[in-house]
Amino acid sequence: MNISERQFSSSIDSGLVKTKIVKGQPLQVHIGKHLIAIASVQNREENQAALILEFESMNGSIKRCLISRGDLVGCGREKIFSTLLARGYYYERKHHDVILDYLSGLGCGLPEIIADELTRIGMELDNLVFDVAITDDIDFISF
Repeated sequence: MNISERQFSSSIDSGLVKTKIVKGQPLQVHIGKHLIAIASVQNREENQAALILEFESMNGSIKRCLISRGDLVGCGREKIFSTLLARGYYYERKHHDVILDYLSGLGCGLPEIIADELTRIGMELDNLVFDVAITDDIDFISF
């Protein structure tokens, strides 16, 4: 179990929540709408990795997007938030860095897609669709 799984939980009902221990008691802090990773993507050369994120938009619809793991550092961090916000994700701005910590810890134990082109990713996603989240909202990520 990685650190993200111990500190964070996410569901459509309660959204993304971080649990902190304060004075020996668990305290739940609401971070934003529901946000999880449903699969990791790796190119055939194994030098580019990405996460397929599933999240709830402000209006309650479930959407997906693809983010490069490399964007979790440096200037790419803003690209991640731009991608999420453009699709209607909501989070409390003061938790910007908390979400990055959460996303950085995701990926272990998820189904991995090996892909070298967008159509391959799309085909694999058809096998990963959960009933709660059918959407075509997958962005292109260059490999």
